[in-house]
Amino acid sequence: MEQPKTTTVKLINRKTLWVLIPVLLTPFIGLFLYSKMHWWMFFCVIIVGLIQFFLIRGILEVEDFFVSKPIKTIDLEEYTRREIRLTRALQVFAIIVGILDLFPLFCQLQIMQEFPGLYYEGGVIVTLLTLVLFGLWLVVAIDIKNPKIKENLQLYKSTGKTQEEVMEETRLRNKLEKKKIREQKIATYGDGYIEIGRCGVVINDNTKKIFINSNEYGFNDILGYSVQDNSVTIYSESTTTVKTNTGSMIGRAAIGGVLLGGTGAIIGGTTAKRDIHHSSNESTIIHDYSVVITVNNINSPNEIVKVGQNNGVLNRITSTLTVILHNNSNQ
Repeated sequence: MEQPKTTTVKLINRKTLWVLIPVLLTPFIGLFLYSKMHWWMFFCVIIVGLIQFFLIRGILEVEDFFVSKPIKTIDLEEYTRREIRLTRALQVFAIIVGILDLFPLFCQLQIMQEFPGLYYEGGVIVTLLTLVLFGLWLVVAIDIKNPKIKENLQLYKSTGKTQEEVMEETRLRNKLEKKKIREQKIATYGDGYIEIGRCGVVINDNTKKIFINSNEYGFNDILGYSVQDNSVTIYSESTTTVKTNTGSMIGRAAIGGVLLGGTGAIIGGTTAKRDIHHSSNESTIIHDYSVVITVNNINSPNEIVKVGQNNGVLNRITSTLTVILHNNSNQ
């Protein structure tokens, strides 16, 4: 005979419910204050009501309001029914407290009935605050949700598995998926590959290969690079688009001394084009970096790697390319 499974569920902590007793009794202060017939005492009721509202919200949101308990799956349905009944009772409790907190409004209506046309001092504010407090308690009643034990029951009925089993299966599946992806990358890039920032640049120092936008190149095929920043400057009252190309391109041609030649390849440089319109000194610059890499391919000599605002990835890519170019120049 198959042994029943055990699962861990969260149950409402019955020990925390004692604090609901003073919360329920507090609105009855309104009866006493009403007997005194001082309108300003109604504000005391409302203030106390607001305090008890935030108190109950705090109780519902703290972790101690729920306790974890291991139970057998054969008892899962019974525990679920208990929790649903308790949750509904708490919702009814919140509505009752909200109604009791309407004492100031009821008192005001009775005063106006006994003395037509009389609207005592502060009545408008008392009415508004009382209605707001009642509305807040309705929000509490709506926010009281069944604990996750109901989800556990539905999961077990539909799959025959506990939440722990499903989570473990998901963890193993993700682990296998990551392993499969890594094996695929090893098959493509070779063992020992390094992926830089998940932006399309992968290097393998063992094979002296670099993969840019899924295109394979040898280290010797890298001739230079430049950094392009299509930034946007946002002013307090206007937006200015600034397009700037900067960078240094040091390639094989530089080794031959053609940096000073008119017909040589001047790889690298700085260009800038600015169109600025603003009416405030306060500004925010949003960078959009791209690395333009010159490769030894006459048909497609440029590879563009978009980096966005990630300075760390930008620095790593440019530093890696600088090392590659330096090693190329020493060969």
